[in-house]
Amino acid sequence: MGAIERVFEIVIKKYPGYTVDRICEAEGIAIRNDEMGEDYFGLYTNLYGKAIINVRPGLTPQEVAEVKSHELYHHFCLQLSEKPVGHNLSTERRCPTPFLGFYQRKEEREADLFAAFFLCPDVSDCETYHDIMRKYNRSKPVAKLRMVAEQMIIYGGGENGLHKEKG
Repeated sequence: MGAIERVFEIVIKKYPGYTVDRICEAEGIAIRNDEMGEDYFGLYTNLYGKAIINVRPGLTPQEVAEVKSHELYHHFCLQLSEKPVGHNLSTERRCPTPFLGFYQRKEEREADLFAAFFLCPDVSDCETYHDIMRKYNRSKPVAKLRMVAEQMIIYGGGENGLHKEKG
């Protein structure tokens, strides 16, 4: 079972039907609006047992939900880790829009994928990413990622660790 599946298992069992804000509240994660530089939309830290999600000020409510969901993945990954290293201790340059393109760390790609699935759980009635955008009020990058992930599940997976029975 991949990391994304393990995180989903925790979230679904522990917090069925919860929003990202309710999960953060239940987990004791503080949400702060901090300027982190133009390369970052959000950052998860857990220092001395105090979990914080920092979100760049000025984002739309849609972007804030997407960033919080992405950072929530890091929170649960840290809980699952046998040798936890705080996410804030490793730096990576990100492209200046969330959910697009290149990352130096696999966990960043996984966090984007987790957020796309968390925010858009059922796309079986969606034919295009535009349908996903409308159904869930999501950004184009998130909707596209979710559509591509659904196609990978239907047509045989990939290295993302998500598997679903065909049919």
